[in-house]
Formats: sequence, structure tokens, C-alpha cells
Amino acid sequence: MIPLCLVTGFLGSGKTALLRHIAHQHNGQRLVFLVNEFAAVDVDGPVLEHDAPGQVLGLPGGSIFCTCLVTEFIRVLQELPERFGPDIDGVIIEASGVANPKVVARMLAETKLDAVYQIASVIAVADPGTFAILLQTLPNLRAQIEASDHVLINKSDLFDKETLCATERAVREINPAATITQTQYGKVNLEPIPKSTCLGKMPGTCNDHLHHRHSRDGGNPGKIDTPEIRCTTQERPPVPVIPAKAGIQVLQGLAHTRGPLDPRFRGDDGKGSRWKEARDDAQLSGPVLDLFGVHTPRPIEGEYASCKDPNYAKASVRFTHPVNLARFLAALENFGPGLYRAKGFVPTPEAVFYVDVSSSGVQTTPLPEFAGTADFAIITSPDAAEQAATLVTRFKTRECY
Repeated sequence: MIPLCLVTGFLGSGKTALLRHIAHQHNGQRLVFLVNEFAAVDVDGPVLEHDAPGQVLGLPGGSIFCTCLVTEFIRVLQELPERFGPDIDGVIIEASGVANPKVVARMLAETKLDAVYQIASVIAVADPGTFAILLQTLPNLRAQIEASDHVLINKSDLFDKETLCATERAVREINPAATITQTQYGKVNLEPIPKSTCLGKMPGTCNDHLHHRHSRDGGNPGKIDTPEIRCTTQERPPVPVIPAKAGIQVLQGLAHTRGPLDPRFRGDDGKGSRWKEARDDAQLSGPVLDLFGVHTPRPIEGEYASCKDPNYAKASVRFTHPVNLARFLAALENFGPGLYRAKGFVPTPEAVFYVDVSSSGVQTTPLPEFAGTADFAIITSPDAAEQAATLVTRFKTRECY
């Protein structure tokens, strides 16, 4: 059996940062990364390919658990063993930020792929700055927490203790069984992956006498202790109650209520060095996380989502000529709170920049050796869909170059 690790989390929470950390920590292992993009273009795949060359497959254009993309997802899973060989150490799936992971067990059973793959862990990545509000407006976020074995409260260096405690409390109320770890840049302690020659074998049936764990189908895989929550009952502030109808409006106003953008991004030298230094300095967090350990199935079931999610709109542009980076960022800022996420590769006269816009701020990183396609994806509220389409048209016709 090939173990699966499913990584979920809302747009911009830090899923790709976690996958890059996994790729660094497990360099040399036979891992396959499936990157699912809600946008029509694959941005995270090329970013991760730098850390895991030859191990990344992109699935853009929606959610792998929606009716329009699930057939392609199933086909990819069916072809993986032949494409990458029989000794795959594990498959890590980064679901789109809007995905509902509850349907994954049903999908494997219906396609008979449960005879090939075994769910080993489900990890949710949460952004403390948006979690409480999103929880009340987007049902898929609750589903991601309910289905998870582990929840990473990421970007913990950007928020005060009260915000972190409120997020931990909300997660614990939804899923008391999940382990909770506060992280920065998705950096968490990881359990070493067993040798691929022993995957799926019962203890006593493997001839390899080197020290390794048998944690797939039996034996004692070792207990992962739930870390002690650092917030006492008295210290935990209540999660704000927001009327459901007002949720989207509050979400759209979040960019104006959180104060200045993260100085690691917005105030850097244009070379992304501050972001890189901060990431490199971030310490590994919490207890050891076993990506391919023992997943505890819970009686949670979901339905395949429809292709068009009414909560979002998306647009993309493929640049063919250099643009002025300052003007481009200014055009994105004109969206205001209607912009949920924007990321991709922007060619300028100086270099191609990787630009990442989320609730945490704006990250600009130069890629002097970039030789790929300069695609850029924008995800907005439905009210900003026309504005996004207009911006894309302007760049395609060089009006903003």
C-alpha cells in the first residue's frame, strides 16, 4: 500500500511552505507531490519543483474533490505507480485552498484505489489572522479541520498570544482529537520516513534488519502525544461571533483592520532577502509529526463539490513582455479587500519575480534563472470578478506595461 498524506488549508495559509519544508527534510526519499490549484494555472508546482525536482505533478483548474476535476485526479493516482515505480515512499497531496477533504475516503473506495493507497495523515494549515472569520463564512474550512489528524497554526510569529489562543480554542472545539502545533513558514519536526522496501509489510515479514518503523498496517507505530495547549481556559479569548450574512463583508474588510502588511514582505529590498532570512531563522516547532503514520478514520463523509464555487472568482494572465513591478503591485492593491489571493511569476526589465499576495502581505522574490512560463493567478470575491477580468485584459493588451 502506498501511503497518502493530504495537506489542506485556506488560500495563503502556508501549504506550499509546508511542502517545501517536507521536501527539504526528506531529500532523497521517493516522494511524489500532487499540487492542486484552484486557479486555472499551476503556480505552486514550479515553485515546489525547485525543491523536489522530478517529483511534482500539478493539477490546476479547480478542486480535486469537485466533479469537474476528480476524474483527472483519479487518473493521475492510477498512473502514479507505473510512472514513478513501485517503491514510492509516499504521496503528498496539496489540495486547493477551497477543497473539502471529507470525500477522499469515499473516492478511494468507489474507484478501488483503496487497494493501492492508504490514507496515512490529513494535515490542515490555518492562518490565525483569518481563521475565526473564515470559519463562519466558508463551510469547507470547518470540514478541513474536522477531517485532520494534525492542525498547524502557521505564521505564529505574526500574531499576539490572544489571537493564537483563540485559534487553538476554535480548532480544539471542532476536532478535539487533532494535534495542534504553532509553526512559522510551515517548519515542523518530521518523523523519518521508513524504507520503501518495507512499506505495507507487517512486522516480521520484512527481511531488512536495519532500524525502521512498521507503521502502515500493524504493530505499535508509537504514540504521538497531543501537545499541551499553551493557553489556559482563562487566557483564551472567545472567538468573535459574526452573523453569517455579514461574514463576507467582514472578511473583505480584514485587509484594512489588520494594520500594515507584514514588514518582512512589503518593506524588503525588492530581492526577497528579508523573507528568506526570516524563513531560514524560523525554528522547527512542536512534537514530531508523522506524515505516514497511522491515520485514525472517523465517520466523516462528504459530497463532491460542484465545479463553480459561488464564494470565489478567478482569473489568470500569461505575461509575454516585461512589466513595471511597482505598477503591477499598485494595480493589485486597487482591488482592496476583494482580493483573496494572487500569486505567480511576473517578468520585469530586471528579472522575473515570484509575487505572492495573501492576508500576510506581499512577497516579491527575484528568480534570475527562471525559464518557465510567466503565469499569474488571481482569486477574488465574486464582487471583484469584473475588476479582475478587466485587469487581465489590460495586461494582455499591454496597457499596464
